Amino acid sequence: MTFAITAAFFFVGTALLFKIKEKPREAIETQPSFVSELVEGLGTVWHTPWLAACIAMSSLQLMVVLASENVLLPASCNYSSRISHKLRFCIGCNYVTVGGTVSSLVAMRIRPKHHLAK
Repeated sequence: MTFAITAAFFFVGTALLFKIKEKPREAIETQPSFVSELVEGLGTVWHTPWLAACIAMSSLQLMVVLASENVLLPASCNYSSRISHKLRFCIGCNYVTVGGTVSSLVAMRIRPKHHLAK
């Protein structure tokens, strides 16, 4: 039933897209190269410290927290003990959730030295 409803809404949404009239696109005379776009983006990140900090924190979180959670948590739940596999997995997930919440609350308490201009 859910699949049928989702499919119906998909077809309705697709039919509504046909009613959109777009203006013809104008040709771009000079398109910048990939390297110049990359240099411009890295320059923006370098001159915007909060953006660099967000990218660094997200990268660190993905590489350290989520990777270890996805690999070590199921592996640690395979050992035999009196607690069931599902319960150990749930406890481990709760530890990760509590750790993420605590680190978010700590990060909210950090005040930047320079505020963004309004």
